[in-house]
Amino acid sequence: MERLKIEPRQNWAKEVEALGFDFYGEDGVSYWGEDACYRFTADQVDIVEEAANKLHKLCRYAVQRIVELRLFPLLGIDPEVGRLITESWERHEPAVYGRFDLIYDGTAAPKLLEYNADTPTSLFEASIVQWNWREQRLAQ
Repeated sequence: MERLKIEPRQNWAKEVEALGFDFYGEDGVSYWGEDACYRFTADQVDIVEEAANKLHKLCRYAVQRIVELRLFPLLGIDPEVGRLITESWERHEPAVYGRFDLIYDGTAAPKLLEYNADTPTSLFEASIVQWNWREQRLAQ
């Protein structure tokens, strides 16, 4: 994996806000950065994909255990919400999408920082905004 230092788009904030992504920072501190990107080898992509598949399986196992053992109170989940989760789980309703935030240096195994499952905001972050960035960078 290679970290490439790049020049940010001149009007990147305006660009992402035009897409509806206006929550890229808090209190004047942005977490969206455009001064670097990463290049992966095909093998590294395979490593990240394998890790994501394993993590997804583990997350589904965790949900299964939470539902079976009715652990909702330990997680601060309201009983009514726990009932809805249980019903959805028992109907085998599929997830629409999920996004893992991983840390990966290209050598050690990827590690999970956060999992956003069916979170509307991650649609902007992980697809629309990143795709727009990619298309504009390729056009340069």
